[in-house]
Amino acid sequence: MRRSLWDATVNPCGTLFNPLSMAAAVGFALGDAVPSAPWPDADGIWRSWDFPTQFADTSVEGCREKCLRAVDALREALTRSRLLVATFGTSIIYTLASQPGRVVANCHKQPARLFETRRVPAAETARIWISLIERIREVNPDLDVVITVSPVRHVKDGFARNARSKAELLLAAEMIEGATERCAYFPAFEIMTDDLRDYRFYAADMVHPSAEAEEYIFEKFCETFIPEAGRRLLREGVALARLCAHRPLLAGSAPAVAHARLAAEAVARWRTEHPGMITPETTDIYD
Repeated sequence: MRRSLWDATVNPCGTLFNPLSMAAAVGFALGDAVPSAPWPDADGIWRSWDFPTQFADTSVEGCREKCLRAVDALREALTRSRLLVATFGTSIIYTLASQPGRVVANCHKQPARLFETRRVPAAETARIWISLIERIREVNPDLDVVITVSPVRHVKDGFARNARSKAELLLAAEMIEGATERCAYFPAFEIMTDDLRDYRFYAADMVHPSAEAEEYIFEKFCETFIPEAGRRLLREGVALARLCAHRPLLAGSAPAVAHARLAAEAVARWRTEHPGMITPETTDIYD
């Protein structure tokens, strides 16, 4: 959606794979809890059990500041957004052996002996998320919710364990949808594994969807949730993004000056006609 110039906030707390860690991040944003204190690894790098590796820093202050900035960004997005899309990746969670029940968002490549693991039942995930959505709507009553299940296999868990993990997520999504108003399930998992059941739709690692598969799934998403006028606006956004991303061979040449003028005029019209959308100047995806 950001490539189409829609105002979308994407994973401010990093990519979180299990629904419990995702719920914890939302809880931080709502002020229901605070992130745990960072800890240093054997190399002196400070990390957080609540956030992925990109939030690590050489100082405890730096790590904590990155985490808090992410929480602030998530809070701001939750309060103003019209739609929340939550993608569940795995129902297998890791907890600290030294703190029973303490779920970690990322193991940070630490020794396996530090963790215990279990598969979260669908009913537990559903209970947490049904309550969480109610809590979010206390600050944003107009928020709609879409639940999806990632088709990406967690191959390190083995194919059988991964299949059972995904089954728990699919059942949880069904429970959440059935118990929550203005909450829909989008079958990204089924589209990838059934509709696109061919390895030519996978990336080179044979695990992640290819660019073609991602585009196909996004088109299905748009057809499901966005009316034709909105889809037309998305196409206009893509065209404008491409126009602004073009870099002439010779800066300062007559064609380059003409292109710059054309792009500036198009951006000005876009900003005037669609004030709720983003423009290339306000994003970093064209750098």
